[in-house]
Amino acid sequence: MSRIATKRLQKELSDLQTKGCPTGCRVIQAENLEEWIIALRVLGETVYDGEEFALSPEVTFLNDGNFKPPTHPHVYTNGTMQSMLASCKKKELPPDNDRYRLTYVFDKRFRPVSIEPGAFPAIHL
Repeated sequence: MSRIATKRLQKELSDLQTKGCPTGCRVIQAENLEEWIIALRVLGETVYDGEEFALSPEVTFLNDGNFKPPTHPHVYTNGTMQSMLASCKKKELPPDNDRYRLTYVFDKRFRPVSIEPGAFPAIHL
């Protein structure tokens, strides 16, 4: 990580620790500057009222047993997001969710990496 990025993230983390998080957010994990996890609640009257979601640094919803991604036409079950949540009127998965989930994996920094179909053994759901 560059020196500039490190300084910026240190300042952001310091601000979160001293001033608190914005309304609807809380820090779940920030032991180092490379792996933060932030909890998010969608504010206002939405189909997500009372639900909390966990985001990794690249704005990927976690699906780890404690948290699951919201059901939304622009959020895939592997946690990648294609739009904002507050505008959602109905909980539904994207129409190509199964294809997308099975053809993209994440590298160790949670960035999506396309894979060739058939590169891994069949997954039975």
